[in-house]
Amino acid sequence: MGFILLLILVFAMRIFFIRCRMRNSLVELNCYIIVLFIFIGLRDPSVGNDTGTYCRWYLDTLNYSFSALIEQKSNAMEVGYLVFSKTLAALLPYKQTLLIVQGAVVVYALKKFIWTFCRRDIFIPILIFMAFGLLFFHITGIRQSFSMSFCLLAYVAIALGKIKRSLIWYALALSF
Repeated sequence: MGFILLLILVFAMRIFFIRCRMRNSLVELNCYIIVLFIFIGLRDPSVGNDTGTYCRWYLDTLNYSFSALIEQKSNAMEVGYLVFSKTLAALLPYKQTLLIVQGAVVVYALKKFIWTFCRRDIFIPILIFMAFGLLFFHITGIRQSFSMSFCLLAYVAIALGKIKRSLIWYALALSF
């Protein structure tokens, strides 16, 4: 039901921007990004197949030292994600914090990609993101969502000729 309401809202926003002659503007893109951020970042931790588990692991990292997390071989998590979780949980030990940060990273990467490559029609990439399963993937696979977003930012950096920045983004993606 939430997804249907999100689609209706996005289509209504598109009609509004067409009537106001603000189609394909940065304002329109920012409005879509804010709506997607609210949908991804402010969802309940029970929404998504693995979200509850990721939130529990997020808070569990508080019980371990950094060295214990890095040396832990039994955990299926990548070291970069564990260190990221531990650092973020130490600053803000709430389940929702992980989802808000994840939502911010996802929509930032999406906005950067769309504004770099799709300025002529920004509605189509938003629609593709929502309709072809990418939105649902970002809601269920938190670690992979971070990694995919970092890869998207690396691709944008390469397209803009910023090779060093792209290598940093790829290194981050590999650590998640």
